[in-house]
Amino acid sequence: MARANYIRYYLEQAAETQAARRALLKNSAISLDKLSDPDYNVDLLQVRQVINNIKSRSHPLTAIQFGQAFSVKHLGLIGHAILSCDTLADCTRYWNHFNDLVGNVLNYPLLIKDDYCEIEFEELCPLGDSLPFCIEQSLASTLQVVMELTGESIRYQSIELTYPANKSRLTEHHYRDFFGCDVIFNGRRNVATFLASDFDRKIHTADEETLTLLDQHCQDVLRKQKETGGIAQQVRQLFLKYSRNPPKITEIASLLQTSERSLRRKLDNEGLSYSGLRNDFRRDLAIEYLKSTDLAAKEIAYLLGYDNISSFRRAFKEQTGETVKVFRNKLKAQP
Repeated sequence: MARANYIRYYLEQAAETQAARRALLKNSAISLDKLSDPDYNVDLLQVRQVINNIKSRSHPLTAIQFGQAFSVKHLGLIGHAILSCDTLADCTRYWNHFNDLVGNVLNYPLLIKDDYCEIEFEELCPLGDSLPFCIEQSLASTLQVVMELTGESIRYQSIELTYPANKSRLTEHHYRDFFGCDVIFNGRRNVATFLASDFDRKIHTADEETLTLLDQHCQDVLRKQKETGGIAQQVRQLFLKYSRNPPKITEIASLLQTSERSLRRKLDNEGLSYSGLRNDFRRDLAIEYLKSTDLAAKEIAYLLGYDNISSFRRAFKEQTGETVKVFRNKLKAQP
């Protein structure tokens, strides 16, 4: 689970009325009434559903406009801590470490190599057709946030994207105009390159004493959030991150820095099992794909890590009581 900061940000930018807000939250199971609570948490798949709803009513530049309107203040508690960091590199690492308190569907691993610095756009849940929107929003918001933190502009050296140009709502001309560099589509990774010296820039509000105090508070909030969600939620988050190749229980234990035996015991204490959680996760994600995409059953089976489509069809029928085709037809029949 993650804080609902990004949901509030999306609603602030795209919905002026209660009716418009409820429309953007359609099929997400997010409570509009609870969003006023700063401690309200959402699942990243719910965030993705809201993004899908935004896309369905957007024009080509919406992702850029969302990014340009973004501010550190939208990050809540983490935003205050980032404002106290020393350098831009410190801010990026801090954001990544505490992303569960931010609620973004992307993380930004930072790699400094000689004279250049790379930021990779890492999916924290499978985004499918929403990936271009999320990356383009992040590309724009990065420029905005850097200006806010340092008082200086920053320039992309290059942008590489895994998806083809026809999957983006932006043309190569748009990329050159907005980001000042050419873009490579159909690349190996989703990554933006800067000069390494850019990330040595000082944050003009840096305050080591304030950061120390805020960091302890952030650590406490993050720990309590994980404890509240229980071991099941931690396992689910890992399934989300590695959805195309769901980790084995030994790998889950390693990622959670515990033993397999201890993990099994914790799950058993909550009346759960690894296989049950994995099956529930696959079912829920399959339903999300069926709701929000036109992917064929074969493609969904691949994205969920099934060995073949027959295994997927059989598992879906066992868990929902309906075939994939019947389930999808019912969705299409809904108003």
